[in-house]
Amino acid sequence: METNKKTEPIQNLYPRKCDTCNKGMNQGYVWDVGYACSDKCLYVNGYTKKQFQEDYEMDYIYYTEWVELDEDVNYDIDGNEVLHGI
Repeated sequence: METNKKTEPIQNLYPRKCDTCNKGMNQGYVWDVGYACSDKCLYVNGYTKKQFQEDYEMDYIYYTEWVELDEDVNYDIDGNEVLHGI
């Protein structure tokens, strides 16, 4: 069976992908519009620290770390979907 997805060792995988820079990530911000791996990737397109504070107080955004890989889809550092190594 052929696939266009890469196969890599699990230690090189990330459970999420940043919606701004498209890099794999294992920690960062989560909110209704997606994921951001850093402040640099969060404060884009006019999003401000004031808006962040309001969103945080309303529980619309939070920061987290993922300690386990996703069972279905994971990513390499460049944001490519990756199958688990066999």
